[in-house]
Amino acid sequence: MRVYTPTNQGPLFDDDPGIMSEAETASTGFRRGGKQRSSLPVVRTPSKTLERPLGLVFLQYRSETKRALLPNEITSIDTVRALFVRSFPRQLTMQYLEGPNVKIYIHDSSKDMFYELEDVR
Repeated sequence: MRVYTPTNQGPLFDDDPGIMSEAETASTGFRRGGKQRSSLPVVRTPSKTLERPLGLVFLQYRSETKRALLPNEITSIDTVRALFVRSFPRQLTMQYLEGPNVKIYIHDSSKDMFYELEDVR
């Protein structure tokens, strides 16, 4: 699995039908702690800078890649895991992604390097 954040976001946000909004993905839901959730685990603040998504990411699981918009704020690795569950609801669960052998990597395309995403809390 990898997360890729492009440096040049240009026209990618302009009415791209391939990007699912939070409203469109709300119906997919996921399970966390035995409870059904339909929203990403984020904390929202009244700051004006947080009203826009952080950016476009490409999420890859096995041979399949999907585009997603990062939520307004990422508070933990659980937010990233939830993006994967929403993007690949038939293949992934939060329980699986929390397993000790499952890693999420970020791809730095300028160096063609992969870095393991770690939760520093």
